Amino acid sequence: MKSLIVVCALFYICTAFQFHVEFSYIQSWEHTIAPVRDQCLTESRLDRQVLYDALFTMDFPETREFKRFSSCIWSHLGYYNSTTRKINAEKIGQEVKGFTTRIAEDCYNEHKTKRSACKMIFYIIKCGIQKM
Repeated sequence: MKSLIVVCALFYICTAFQFHVEFSYIQSWEHTIAPVRDQCLTESRLDRQVLYDALFTMDFPETREFKRFSSCIWSHLGYYNSTTRKINAEKIGQEVKGFTTRIAEDCYNEHKTKRSACKMIFYIIKCGIQKM
């Protein structure tokens, strides 16, 4: 019985992470968003624990709040221009560890037709993490 519990626990640990991202990247991303994190948590009404759980597991919930949070972060950091509906791939490549300019451009081109800016940015982020 104990071995079954250990096997189940190991299986859960191995499959809990949707994307395999180096911990140093996650730390860097947290540092990058820190100046606007609290403002965007408030604006999006995203629970702080949901954010930290998502960053730790790399399993981003497809909720309205999380998509709004993503859009808020990218807008405030200058990664997305709501007037032109374009991203600043060069700036993303310079400031977001692991997210190259090429990845940003490719993911933008895959998702730029989404009507909602929040959805578009959310899926660009997920796409970029998958391509890293």
